[in-house]
Amino acid sequence: MTSSPDVTDLNPIRNVITYYVAETWLSLVGWDSNGSFVPQLASSWTVSPDGSVYTFYLRDGLKWSDGQPLTSQDVNFTAYTTAQQSSFWNFFEYGPILVPDSHTPTGYTIMPGAITTPNSTTVIFHLPAPSATFLSSGGSNWIIPEHAYDGFNFTTQNPDLTTLVGSGPFIPRSYVAGSELDEVANPNYYGGAPSFSALQFKYFQDSTAAELALESGSINVLESFPPTDAQAVSKFPGISLGTQEDQSNIYLIFNMSPKLSSNATNPVSNVLVRKAIAMALDLNDIVNSSLGAGHYVLANQIEVPNMLYGGQKVQNATIPKPEYPYNPTAAGTLLDQAGFTAGAGGTRFTLTLVAPSGGIGNAGTGPTVKMLQLIQSELGQVGITMQIILDDTTSYDNAVFSAAPPKAWNLALGIISESADADVGPFFMVGSLSGNAGAGGFNVGTYSNPAVNQLLLEEENTTSPALRIPIIQRIDGIVHNDLPVLELYYQVEVVAYSSNIQGFQWGLGEPGYDYWGNLKASSLAQVSLATSSTSSASSSSAAPSGVSNYESLAAVAVVIIIILAAAVYVVSKRGKRPAQSSASAS
Repeated sequence: MTSSPDVTDLNPIRNVITYYVAETWLSLVGWDSNGSFVPQLASSWTVSPDGSVYTFYLRDGLKWSDGQPLTSQDVNFTAYTTAQQSSFWNFFEYGPILVPDSHTPTGYTIMPGAITTPNSTTVIFHLPAPSATFLSSGGSNWIIPEHAYDGFNFTTQNPDLTTLVGSGPFIPRSYVAGSELDEVANPNYYGGAPSFSALQFKYFQDSTAAELALESGSINVLESFPPTDAQAVSKFPGISLGTQEDQSNIYLIFNMSPKLSSNATNPVSNVLVRKAIAMALDLNDIVNSSLGAGHYVLANQIEVPNMLYGGQKVQNATIPKPEYPYNPTAAGTLLDQAGFTAGAGGTRFTLTLVAPSGGIGNAGTGPTVKMLQLIQSELGQVGITMQIILDDTTSYDNAVFSAAPPKAWNLALGIISESADADVGPFFMVGSLSGNAGAGGFNVGTYSNPAVNQLLLEEENTTSPALRIPIIQRIDGIVHNDLPVLELYYQVEVVAYSSNIQGFQWGLGEPGYDYWGNLKASSLAQVSLATSSTSSASSSSAAPSGVSNYESLAAVAVVIIIILAAAVYVVSKRGKRPAQSSASAS
């Protein structure tokens, strides 16, 4: 149920896994738990009144892990390298200042004069028009060192880990595929040298093996294990649990085409059918029965509940939760109105739902399949037969993302992991701008509403929270009425760790990349080994022998972190990083 990273996951230009890169390279700005942007490599910044000029002032004395100065020229180098070489959509981080260039792998470069560096600690971005998203895109893109990678072709090469130069708290040094990734502390980390001198990620093929390793004390932290295992893991002696709501939205995608690829009629293209499906499902009971109480937040709209902009909540408070309250009688009435009356045996029509065989989010296969089976059962109560197709990662991606419309399926199970800007969900889930609703786009249901697209353009060019948030909420309201997607739940991350390890930072608030829940750079940098007198050990019993062995290793200070996550594929576009495929089981 897991897969370890690939070497390209440590390539800042080719990668689509933000977690490993965020640990290695930092960005100019981050954001806190109030949704406000906070300093990271930049100590401060200014935005012109019209929102078209962004000026960043770097911290004094910044250094790379090899001791070389980190300067504004590195920021300039990063922008050009990302714009010209980046695979996937990372180059759109600098979308407002991109111009076409047929000589680059991406087909783009930076607009002449768009970036100026008046001195070593100041970098200025000159945008041709206002952009509300540039602070969270260009400002939060990781910065890479020019002196180490000038002339390096990231499209065909990956950085050598033995000589890798970064700015984060830990720097990768060796990797054994499928086994472990070893990192060393960066003494030049701007936040101060980490408490531990080394960090080791270990990879397991199943959660049972990892949980046994945690219980024995041979590992110290276990991330992203199925929430259904939380109760059992919490009983391990000397183990504590932490939970944090990340920004992953798990939802059903409706195919909006009137016909399927087979030319068969597609019932869910009718909004009455979509609303009937929503009313036929007791989502709170379905998700609770699948994941267990406390390990999810019932979803009701495309914006996640912890999304804030300028310290203000973004969600549309007028949308009920659940979005369409459970009412199978009303669902049946809507289906009749749509012209789908019950036939022999009470069946109205048959739908096909495609989902990743490895499960979705951190739920894993078992809870995900149980959730789908409960959905299947409750739809059957109103005369809808649903066939569940579980595809491997490649087949799922081909059917859901790569296939040109009309698609072969009626519904698909999806996940999107959001970032620091509130138009991630609207743009990718329901926007049809920039080819997002075609083959290869993220809006795989191909929903297209001109009113939504116009509002997307408006909010992206409105920097005032007081003016921008209502625009986003209007989009949420339109989507609620049209129902091109049905949100199921917002993910909650569960982390288990040895009780004598202290200092973890749970929840949102890590500058940069904390939107999908994994341990954050600043958290790992501040983690330390507690003495027995101050340890927050659980009350169950004495720590296992493995924990004592760990204390004997404190001199070499090695923390072993286990990531039980399939490689989280996260594409980047103007600061938006949705988990793009079934492999996004973070």
